[in-house]
Amino acid sequence: MSDGTNLVQGGILPLSVGGPAGDAYAPADPGNWNPVPTTEAEGLDTLALRGSRWIWGASGIATSTTVRYLEQVFGAGPAPVVEQLTRFQIRRTGVINYITAVHGVAGVTFATISYRLRINGIDTAMVVSVINTTTSQATFSGAAVNVSAGQYASISVVKSGAIATSPGDVRVEFQVQ
Repeated sequence: MSDGTNLVQGGILPLSVGGPAGDAYAPADPGNWNPVPTTEAEGLDTLALRGSRWIWGASGIATSTTVRYLEQVFGAGPAPVVEQLTRFQIRRTGVINYITAVHGVAGVTFATISYRLRINGIDTAMVVSVINTTTSQATFSGAAVNVSAGQYASISVVKSGAIATSPGDVRVEFQVQ
C-alpha cells in the first residue's frame, strides 16, 4: 500500500490512498491512451485522433414510401421526415470508408430498404440496402467519401415500396477516420 509519498510504485498507480480501497492498484501505463486532457478542447482533440464512430437508428421507419431520416444515436419512435432534425455536424476532416446497416427485428412485406449517407443535404454514393423481411446486416463496399469539419451528415431511408410492418431496432453506423 502507498504511504502517499510515491504515487507510482513498480509501474502501478494507487486507485486511492488509505481506507479499504487503498490496496487497489491500476496499471500506470494505460496502453495506447494519451495523457489525460486538462480542457474540454484537448479532450475533443484527443477523441478526434481515434476516429469518430457514429450510430443512427430508430425503433421503426414507418410503412409508407415517404423518405425518412434516422436520428443520431437512436430515436424511440418512427424515423422523422425532416432531415434538419436529424443531421449532425462533422467535427473534423477525414474519410468515411464504410456504412453498415442492420434490422434488429424483421418487418413484413418484401421491400428493399436503402440507407444512404448524405453530406450537407446531398446524397453520396455511399448507400447500403437491407431486405425488410430479414435481420441481416449489410455493409457498403465502394469508394470512400471525404468530409470536412463543419459539414453536416445525415442518413436517409428509402423503401422500394410500401410495407405492412416496419422493421424494428434499425441501426446504421459509420466512422470518420
